[in-house]
Amino acid sequence: MQAQNSKSLFSSFQGNRTVLYAGIAAAIFVVVITALLALLHLRQQAEMRTVLTTQNLARSVEQTIEGMIATIDMTLLTSADEIGRRINTRNADVLTNTQYLGRQLKRLPHMSYLRASNERGDVIYGPGVLSLPNNISDREYFIRLRDDPNADFLVSQHLVGRIAGKWAWLFARRINKPDGTFGGVVFAAILADQIEAYFSHIQLDSGGSIVVRDADMGLIARYSPASSTDIKPGDRLISTPFVDALKTNPLEGSYVSGATSIDGISRTHSYRRNPKYGFMINVGVSGEAALADWRKQTGIVAGLVAAFIAASLAFAWAISHAWRRQEKDVAELAESQRFIKAITDNLPGMVAYWSPDL
Repeated sequence: MQAQNSKSLFSSFQGNRTVLYAGIAAAIFVVVITALLALLHLRQQAEMRTVLTTQNLARSVEQTIEGMIATIDMTLLTSADEIGRRINTRNADVLTNTQYLGRQLKRLPHMSYLRASNERGDVIYGPGVLSLPNNISDREYFIRLRDDPNADFLVSQHLVGRIAGKWAWLFARRINKPDGTFGGVVFAAILADQIEAYFSHIQLDSGGSIVVRDADMGLIARYSPASSTDIKPGDRLISTPFVDALKTNPLEGSYVSGATSIDGISRTHSYRRNPKYGFMINVGVSGEAALADWRKQTGIVAGLVAAFIAASLAFAWAISHAWRRQEKDVAELAESQRFIKAITDNLPGMVAYWSPDL
């Protein structure tokens, strides 16, 4: 009977240990899975916030540049009307028109230069013109404005100015003489350096980028604090994910460049095409910056999970250790009982009574 009680106690201890280990393992499994799901959700939220950030920044830059171009357009319109009105009058001399354009130029600090040509394409009006006039009659924008009496405001592709010798984004309007015939063009430009300087004042992470492209996707200006990649103005090379995104939505969208980025930096991008002037703005935030907060959260969650696992294992060890000591005590007690029984069985006339309650 005593042996059966001991065996029953041993079986109970073994069953309890099994339940304990299974419960601890199940708890750890649930906590780990919950932590992984929470981190996945936090990562998705971080990616959504990054997309929203790039979309808002792209929209802001687009609206700013649109506003800059709109003021240039208004200046060109009034300048074309004024110079056209002065043609064939005594007020149409070079000095007067140059002074007029100079005053207009000072009112718009984002405009790099403002000049005008006669009907032959000789650039003779405006600050910075050469004494030997530069001729622009071979320029595409001049030809289009000259040949189309109804031509409106024209946004040119990126080109190198023949006077400044720098890459510039040029805007032009036709000058009409009082009789409606062609009298030349008035044009203004924003230098690529000036656009990049404006972008540099926008707060970006070290791997971020801001790009403006013309209507034909030619590069106008690009700014990236960490990138040393030299991409020439006019370049039309774009990443494969960008090409795919444009096929889905040519006006606006978001994508991840991955390893196919021009400078090899993976970024989350958002782009917008301006409906009025046709230029494209593309803003990117590097993957490192986008997930920086998420990685901190991952470290915190991992630390908490590790602490929980360590505490659970320590608890399981403590309980198991206590049960093993109980098993040892029960085994020693059972051995004592067997020893006493062996003695009493060999001593006739002795009566022994044992009770676990005593």
